[in-house]
Amino acid sequence: MMRIAVAMTGFGGAVLEGVLTFLLVYTVHVVGEPPRLSGTGGSGGKRGFAATVLGALAVGLTEGACVLSAGSLTGASMNPACSFGAAVVSGHFKNQAVYWARPMVGAAVAALVYQILACPNAAESPRHGNVEAVVV
Repeated sequence: MMRIAVAMTGFGGAVLEGVLTFLLVYTVHVVGEPPRLSGTGGSGGKRGFAATVLGALAVGLTEGACVLSAGSLTGASMNPACSFGAAVVSGHFKNQAVYWARPMVGAAVAALVYQILACPNAAESPRHGNVEAVVV
């Protein structure tokens, strides 16, 4: 069951959960990007074993650091699904907006920041093409 520490406010917990989720999702985006050939902007092929292992290690170390730094304050959930499951099992739904809304906002901001900083001209790249959203 996730609980906010007594010394922490709901707003402070929400901001902390958003920042932790931002850090984790941004790390996943960075290590999950396929390698590029220099100058072509295209995919450079498969990742090697060492790059895959180092990427997984980077994500694991980031999550571990987030849990160690904020676990005592908010539980460091960083995942709305885990928080929801714990709330359903325990029947304790107090302050669940902290664990649902802010991580979603943090993840969305991480995706936008990564797209703006790491892929500024992705729309011009021939490998991405045009993407259309269809709403039914």
